[in-house]
Amino acid sequence: MRQVNRTSLIFIGDTHAKFKHLKIICDQFFPLPCIQLGDMGMGFNFDHEFPKCPNLFWTRGNHDKATTCRKTKGYLGDFGYLEFDDLFYVGGAYSIDQARRIEGKSWWRDEELTEQQADECIELYQKTKPQVVCSHDAPLFLYGQLGVMFPDGSRTNRLLSRLFELHKPELWVFAHHHKSFKTSVEGVLFVGLNELEVFRFSPAK
Repeated sequence: MRQVNRTSLIFIGDTHAKFKHLKIICDQFFPLPCIQLGDMGMGFNFDHEFPKCPNLFWTRGNHDKATTCRKTKGYLGDFGYLEFDDLFYVGGAYSIDQARRIEGKSWWRDEELTEQQADECIELYQKTKPQVVCSHDAPLFLYGQLGVMFPDGSRTNRLLSRLFELHKPELWVFAHHHKSFKTSVEGVLFVGLNELEVFRFSPAK
C-alpha cells in the first residue's frame, strides 16, 4: 500500500441544496477536507447560497447542472484522482425519475459521463489503482442489497462495476440512494451515505 500524508477524510452524502447544514458540517471538521458526493443541488435556483468553505470539495450527482458545477469553487471534476489522498472519484448517475422532471430546470441530459469520459475514467483508474474510491452512484452489483430493482443498470453503475473488477480499493463510499449502508465485498468496504450523512475515514499509514 502506498504512503499517504493526510490523517482523515470526511465524506458527506447528498446535500440537495441544504447549504446551511453543509456549512455546519464543514465548519465542524475544519481543516480536514470534506468531500461531498454529488446531488449538491446546483442548478435549482439556490446556487447563490453555496457556502464558502475552504475545506469543501465535491463532485456532481444526477441532480446537478454540470455546467454550473464546473464553474463553482471546490468542484473536483466529473471524475479524477487525487494523488495526495490516493483517492479516485466518479460523479454522475442516471435519474430513474427523469420522466417526471423538466429538462433544463430539474433534469439535465448530460447527467452521466459520456462514453468517451467513461473510457478515460477506466484508463486513469487502471493507472492509479487507488486506496479509496468515492462516487455518487453505487456499482450495479450492489443494487440488490440496496433494495433497488434496475436489472439492466445504467452507463454509470455498469462503469463502477467495471472499475471494481479492474482493481479492489480498501474503501468505496457512495451516496445517491439516500440510505445508510455498509457491506464488504471481496475485501472492499462499501459505505453508502444518506442525505447529509457523514463518514470519517482515517487511512493506515
